[in-house]
Amino acid sequence: TGFQCFSSRQAYSKPNNVKELVIYTDAVRFKQIISNLLSNAFKYTEKGTVEFGYHVIHSTKNANRAIEFFVKDTGIGIKKDQLNIIFDRFRKLEAKNEKIYSGAGIGLTIVKTLVNLLNGKLRVESKLSVGSTFFVEFPLPDENLKASKPAKKSMKNKNSMKYNWENIKILVAEDEASNFKYIEAVLKQTKAKLIWAINGNKVIEELKNNSDVNLILMDIKMPDMDGYEAAAIIRKTNKIIPIIAQTAYAMSDDKEKILKNDFTDYISKPVKINDLLNIIALNLKLN
Repeated sequence: TGFQCFSSRQAYSKPNNVKELVIYTDAVRFKQIISNLLSNAFKYTEKGTVEFGYHVIHSTKNANRAIEFFVKDTGIGIKKDQLNIIFDRFRKLEAKNEKIYSGAGIGLTIVKTLVNLLNGKLRVESKLSVGSTFFVEFPLPDENLKASKPAKKSMKNKNSMKYNWENIKILVAEDEASNFKYIEAVLKQTKAKLIWAINGNKVIEELKNNSDVNLILMDIKMPDMDGYEAAAIIRKTNKIIPIIAQTAYAMSDDKEKILKNDFTDYISKPVKINDLLNIIALNLKLN
């Protein structure tokens, strides 16, 4: 109640040139960055406003331009001593009444990872009980040159290009669409075929319909049927297929539990690109 959401645009270039702004980036990862920031803003703003927009930055040192997107909220804000740690894995904010907000505390870590991957810059300004503003900056093409798409190699991860998994089928068990899209983007250059299952029941169903699946990326925490139960059912009929656990809670005890059960390996969230590629290659025995 009493909550408003609106978008805003502010450009320091001529207004009639706004429509000509061009940014070349990975659309899936960019969308995930903004979605996570907006989700974070809504989570910590029980009432007030959330504002999303951008402005163009003209460098005084050279002719380079950049576009800086921002997500601003009037939520609980962040303490000064927390500003340097909020992007760390599993860090979660607390309100004055010590309320712990839902989630695993990895959303901002994913944002930081993706921004770095896209050669962008990420910063935050915040004041406790007033609100926070997150800024994401990306370079713009030289306005004096005709915008042309960058070489394809600049949009690819070098390590993903060395794998050719054109004949490999991977079943991804993940209830979060944004997490699946991230994995899909990482594996795009490998040409692997992906099948998406949103819970353990769907995993079992997809395996019945796709007996040629080579590997399973199994999220541990899923609705209806979790990863442990799904893996146990699979092992009753298939002892060979690699099942890699994806978990945001891979502490020492959890790792031991995972490997003692029906998994061949595990990877912790937020998933790093090279870690994902290497662990798949290792379990496929293709590297």
